[in-house]
Amino acid sequence: MTLGNLLRSIHHCPLQHACILVAYLLVSKSVSQELSKKHKSVQIQQIFHNSMHIVLDPLKEAEKNGMEVTFGDGYVRKVYLIMACYIADYPEQCLVTCAKYGTYPKCLVLENELGERMPGKCHTQKTTLGVIQDSSCNATSLSSFQEICKLHKISGSVTKPFWEGFPLCIRKTGFCHF
Repeated sequence: MTLGNLLRSIHHCPLQHACILVAYLLVSKSVSQELSKKHKSVQIQQIFHNSMHIVLDPLKEAEKNGMEVTFGDGYVRKVYLIMACYIADYPEQCLVTCAKYGTYPKCLVLENELGERMPGKCHTQKTTLGVIQDSSCNATSLSSFQEICKLHKISGSVTKPFWEGFPLCIRKTGFCHF
């Protein structure tokens, strides 16, 4: 975790201690030997979201109501912590956004339209939560839940994303350029 208003030269210099490690996450490939590859993947993705939920849940209250922090000059000030960005490679972007692997995590475009220069409708957190909720209401099994989600470009592996409930995490709908 780091502050958002630091200069890049300070932020990227390890000796400045501008970043702090919040948690180590377990990446277990041996979830259960009896499960199929598909079910292992589902379990690993949900474990990731559950772990991130535990780590980041205290920030929800600080984002809503603020918290008092003692600054370097000795004064206590109220600050509001905001989860502003999450840096990830493509597989982790799909994992975090609950997007179906092989699709574009930021836009709701078809796979054959990815190279075009036309803007697509944004893949928002609100849309993702809506698909997950609708799928869980209409599904009769885990397989049917996943199939319904995949029709809407959602992985179907996560039932409760870690970012759900963050006050400023839900983006407004719009169009994004890629």
